[in-house]
Amino acid sequence: MPLVWAQTSTALTVTERAAEYHVAANNLVNAKLMQLATLLNSIKDDPTTRSQLREKLAKLPEEECLTKENNLSVFCLYSGLNQLKSQFFLDLDNSISAKIGLTDTNSDNLNTAVVSEQNRAVIVAQLKSESELLMDQVLQAYTQIVLANVLHQENVVTINEVENLQDNLKDLQSEIALLPFKFSNVSTTQCR
Repeated sequence: MPLVWAQTSTALTVTERAAEYHVAANNLVNAKLMQLATLLNSIKDDPTTRSQLREKLAKLPEEECLTKENNLSVFCLYSGLNQLKSQFFLDLDNSISAKIGLTDTNSDNLNTAVVSEQNRAVIVAQLKSESELLMDQVLQAYTQIVLANVLHQENVVTINEVENLQDNLKDLQSEIALLPFKFSNVSTTQCR
């Protein structure tokens, strides 16, 4: 899924730009989660495809993350989110540096405009801080999901191996049960 950032017009407010960013980031994370779920379901049906999971979760160089959309590594998700965040921050910075555009030089209007710009700068700083925190939390959650699923797949293999061992031990016990406990016509009870 290519990263899509809507080209925003200058008429959008700062909060509308933030909403666009969050929708784009949410779509990216949801796409990765859906790909991961699909891959895990296919592995559940066919455990021999575990190597496919390792391949999809392998860390790639950043330039490959942007071209290989089906890589599910945390690093590639980070790269995609970071690209969206960088564009979002650039849009926010451009919205701050935009000229006030007053045609009326009345001091009341000028004071109101300056206060409005200061408020917008505070809101932008808060949005940046919140988006950084949110991105960190999303990446931590995604990392936990990936690690839990990888461990789960390994546990399924271990459980299957233990069940096979248990079955083999039962078969061995059945074979041993056929052997006599005492040997007849033996002259000694001691091993030499």
